[in-house]
Amino acid sequence: MAIARRRRGGNMRRVRVIGKWIGVLLGGLALTGLVLFGVATWAYGSRAEARYRPAPHELEIPALDEESREEAARLYRARGCADCHGDDGAGAVLIDAPPLFVAGPNLTTSVTSMSGSALHGLIRRGVKPSGEPVFFMPSHEYVRMPDEELGLIVAHIRSLPTRDGGPPPSELRPLGRVLALFGVFDSPLLPAEVIDQDAPPSPLSDAELGEYLAAGCRGCHGQGLSGGPIPGAPEEETGIPRNLTPHETGLAGWSLEDLRTALRTGQTPNGPLNTQMMPVSATRHMSDREIEALYAYLQSVEPRPFGGR
Repeated sequence: MAIARRRRGGNMRRVRVIGKWIGVLLGGLALTGLVLFGVATWAYGSRAEARYRPAPHELEIPALDEESREEAARLYRARGCADCHGDDGAGAVLIDAPPLFVAGPNLTTSVTSMSGSALHGLIRRGVKPSGEPVFFMPSHEYVRMPDEELGLIVAHIRSLPTRDGGPPPSELRPLGRVLALFGVFDSPLLPAEVIDQDAPPSPLSDAELGEYLAAGCRGCHGQGLSGGPIPGAPEEETGIPRNLTPHETGLAGWSLEDLRTALRTGQTPNGPLNTQMMPVSATRHMSDREIEALYAYLQSVEPRPFGGR
């Protein structure tokens, strides 16, 4: 019995030692987590608190007649404004996930009071009138947007009836701040950081039109346009973007008519697109000239295997 008591005592000591080290380990993990969260919060906060001064540029907002009114409404939809802010401009929730909450704000209560220069800074440079960077606004895709286009889009927004309310502001949540610290997101969270604030707007040549339009594809399909899961984004919210390069896993063998049909109907040679994720609601408003320019550009990029982003 003495031997049995000694064995039980030895086992209890081992259990206490193991329990102690488990407690130390858990405490260390908790402390590491708190430090990591603190560093991530500080790092993102310092970025969000930066101030920018875009070079002044007066944007002319045209008065709309019957013909230009139709083109202005088309551009508002074709450039994706309606997908983020709603067809009525009152705002819409886009992503509500653990890393981030993204919503297009109500434009009908803000755009009407902003000057042309402020709108240039907000839309094409990603900077609020206060100098703060805009969160998750795809301004890096609109850097090359011509004055005529932007002026028509703003004129269309100003023609919409004023709507009260709107969704809550977008935010990067704690998990998103940690992911941002490790560079997980491959689309700029604060586009002002990657935009040349001093560059003056310049007209687009016909050859540059396709590249400008493809900038709107890169947010989902990657900088190399080869698709694959979007880093840091839940697949149930964003889907898995396809390969747009002329690779055998992408658009190799696609004709201009194939692309036109896909953009306007969501039907492809490989089956239907997931129109909950692919913004056919926007791309179906693209003109023939725009689709032809986009097709020529996509056929000219480097072929990449699917998923290389």
